Amino acid sequence: SVENYSKELKKHTEADKLISRDDLKKEEENFNRNLKCINSIFGVGVEHGDRNVERVNNASISTNVEPPVLRGQRKDHKVIPPGGVTPMRALCGGTEAPNARLGHGVGMILTDFLDGDTDHHEMKSSEEMRSKFHEYNTNVPAEVKKRAVVNSMDAKSLYPSIRKSVAKEAIFELVDRSRLDIKNVNYWEAAKYIYLQCTAEEIHKAGLADVIPRRTTRSTRQLTLNCLFTRGDDDKWIPGQDPDDAQKKMIISLVLCAANEEIMSNHIYKFGDTLYRQSDGAPAGSEYAGIIARAVTRMFDRRYLRKTAERGLNVLMYGRYIDDIDQVIEKEHDDDDEKTTSEKFKAIANECCDNIVWEDDIPSGHPGAKLPILDMHVWLRDDGVLLYQHYEKPVSSKQVISVRSAHSSQGKRAVHINEIVRRMLNCSPLLS
Repeated sequence: SVENYSKELKKHTEADKLISRDDLKKEEENFNRNLKCINSIFGVGVEHGDRNVERVNNASISTNVEPPVLRGQRKDHKVIPPGGVTPMRALCGGTEAPNARLGHGVGMILTDFLDGDTDHHEMKSSEEMRSKFHEYNTNVPAEVKKRAVVNSMDAKSLYPSIRKSVAKEAIFELVDRSRLDIKNVNYWEAAKYIYLQCTAEEIHKAGLADVIPRRTTRSTRQLTLNCLFTRGDDDKWIPGQDPDDAQKKMIISLVLCAANEEIMSNHIYKFGDTLYRQSDGAPAGSEYAGIIARAVTRMFDRRYLRKTAERGLNVLMYGRYIDDIDQVIEKEHDDDDEKTTSEKFKAIANECCDNIVWEDDIPSGHPGAKLPILDMHVWLRDDGVLLYQHYEKPVSSKQVISVRSAHSSQGKRAVHINEIVRRMLNCSPLLS
């Protein structure tokens, strides 16, 4: 019913603040100023001349963008108790939103850092996960395999659980680890942006107290980014020291963290006719949410694998698809069963990132003692060798392509052939 629909969705707005249309307009103007600063700092369009820079800045302006609407989708795969209400998954189409352009600009920069880091455990497909299975079967000694347990872990509501403080830690770590050759960064503009957007404590902690410029006169009111676009403002700054390479990385980190704070602190959505400002978590439905989640989960991977090693626990195989971790782990003691072993590793996972909670899953909880991982069933043979076969959720559509679709017969045939090939590849060669 409409009442149940509204009641279930209302739960997702309880922690968020109601705002007015005037507040929305102010935030949109603030997003535009921030993106203009980001464009200037990272030299967006400078290689194509001043005229192109002006075009980029004009294209970066958001005007009267309506906040995305919060809507619900039934979780029809959940078991509903007698007399209960079908739970709803809150969805928000944030592709068009007041902060969408700022999120896209900052997200592109973070994506370059993410793609430039090749030392990670992020899987992008079933093919990559199967390569992990092959490495385990090939490289792990037979005696160790006999003590192995396969399990999976899944983050509970990952995007809403990402706190701004955790995202900030992930950005610092991402930039610090980077070996990219960074060009066209205007460190003078970046330093002024940091002065206005960051606290003195943050600047001092980053070791930039002598690098960040100061104003020639103390202002009687809180300065905003507006001053950077005032004619003659450059004369009102006292420059700091030139940054070294390490300090340049810290400057980039602080700029991205300040922009991240704006995006995550001021995500606005609409439920009915009411506007809400999201209190915490990755901005619902936005492109940026997926990007900052990638940075956070990469940081989680490193912390988790380091902590397990420090505790003397052995991860024999590890791969992560978004927030689904698939791993083969070694029993700590011979008398540990798979449930005990899995819970030990889950406890460590829950220590890694504040507010991100992981749930574990083991083969014995499923029919045939086969663990669903992506589109595969996975299990260990008695000798510890990992086997897999094709799997589909019961709620998955059985239709591959409609016979009445406008595709050509050749196209339909190609779709079916590729579906057959996918199913064949999803079956371990060791099963034949």
